[in-house]
Amino acid sequence: MIAIDIILNEDIEVENGDFKIWFSDQQHINHILQAEPGQFYQYPEIGYGMNKLVNANINTQSEKQKIKKALEEDNFSLGQDQIKISKNSLGEMVVEIDAERIW
Repeated sequence: MIAIDIILNEDIEVENGDFKIWFSDQQHINHILQAEPGQFYQYPEIGYGMNKLVNANINTQSEKQKIKKALEEDNFSLGQDQIKISKNSLGEMVVEIDAERIW
């Protein structure tokens, strides 16, 4: 089952005079990757803290395990082979994830 939620970008999107509601799993994944553990007060185990890894040397296998754990806390199902990690030219971590939410 896919979650549907208000879509956020720099502004909250409005469509036909109301909030835009659309499939939001990818948006939720992005929020979890950016949030530090503890930032979701009701669910303190959710969060990965990707922003702190700019220009850091990373152990890809270890980071995949941490990402997997953070997403599983929010009912996403994925294997480590469904996570691809690379760095862009600015040294920022780029993560591609193919995950499904289990309800």
